[in-house]
This record gives sequence, C-alpha cells and structure tokens, in this order.
Amino acid sequence: MNITDIIVNNIEYDVLEISSIKHNMKNPSIRTDRNNNSFKSLKNNIKTNGLISPIVVDRNYNLIDGHRRLNALKDLGHKLIPSNINRTVDPKNYGKIFKAANHDTMKVTATQETEMYLNGATNISSKVLSCINALEKIGGRAVIRRIASERKAPSTFTSGVRMYCKHVNDYTLKAQKDVLYWMFNVDTCYKLKACIHSFVDAELIRDCVENRKKLVFDWFKK
Repeated sequence: MNITDIIVNNIEYDVLEISSIKHNMKNPSIRTDRNNNSFKSLKNNIKTNGLISPIVVDRNYNLIDGHRRLNALKDLGHKLIPSNINRTVDPKNYGKIFKAANHDTMKVTATQETEMYLNGATNISSKVLSCINALEKIGGRAVIRRIASERKAPSTFTSGVRMYCKHVNDYTLKAQKDVLYWMFNVDTCYKLKACIHSFVDAELIRDCVENRKKLVFDWFKK
C-alpha cells in the first residue's frame, strides 16, 4: 500500500506541492514573520533534522496548521511538503479548527485574535470579541488597530476604562474617551490600575486624566 493512500478518521496523508497550498490571509502576522527569532530557530531545526510533523490542510489545500513550517521549507528551497488533509474542515468550522490545531504549539493569544479580527476573521472568542466591541464603541476601529500594532490585549484597556469610570463615578462616553486616550498617549494602564488599587484620590486621578498629565508618586516604581 502506498503511504499516500492512508486515510484515518477523514484525515489523509499525502505529499503535496508547496505551490498548491493556500495561505490563511487572516493569520496573525507574528505567525508568518520570517524575522521572528522562533521562526529562525524552527528553520534551523528543520534544516538539521528535517520536517518531523506534517502540516495540516483542508480538502481545498487551505492551510490550517503549519504556516511557519511551510515558510521554512519554502526558504530552504523545498518543492514538496508532507501534509495531513483534513476533509472535515469547511468555512464554517475553519476558525475553530485553526485555533484547536495551534493550541499546543504556538497558542493563539488575545493579541493575535485582535489582528485576526482586523483581517476579517469571524471566529473570535467571545471574551476577546466583547472587549473589541466595547473599545470600538469608545474610539472606533483605529483603537483596535493600535492595540494590534502594539501587540497588546484588548482586555488590558477595557479593564482600565472600567476601573477608572467606577473610581471617579463617571460612566459617560467622554470619561471613557479621556481615559483611553490617557492610557495610549500619556501614561500606562498599569500605573492607572496600580493607583486605583492603592486608593489614590479619585479627583486627583481624574485631574491627571482630563488634563493629560502623568501620575507621579514617589512610591510608584516603573
């Protein structure tokens, strides 16, 4: 029996032409960045030991798992790549399978999900999506793009907004916009939270936020 004839649980093993495989355009950039140190390490490992784990594609050769392995083999001049073809994957469950496949390798973080959202992905975890929606209501899509570009998690900012509004007892849109701007451009979300947890006077914090001043205390160490 030819090895390419092996099919188990709707997953078929085959050796595919690299040129036939379609990249996931919604994939976070950190997973395709060839300058990332982890990618360089992976490429060196494959150069030394060969490809140990096949990539995973769907029936139409859309890549599910193995973006970095595929790029490594491309860079090393290979034309073929060992692949597992999962025939149960379709557009409706692709996002779910993608995250499941990467759970034990390079875990999909909230930061990566934010970039996936900006790239048009719809299968975003409810917690991350809730934070994204809340922030978009405050500052629009530009806020989400900035969070993604700085590789931060949306929850970092939604929790900061929530804590500030509760501390100063002001839940207006203006208060939310003010503190979001402050966390991005004046001082840090971490310092804001530390001051609130340390019971710094609400009016003092409000003054710093509204007048775009840093929070400066002798006890606080950056």
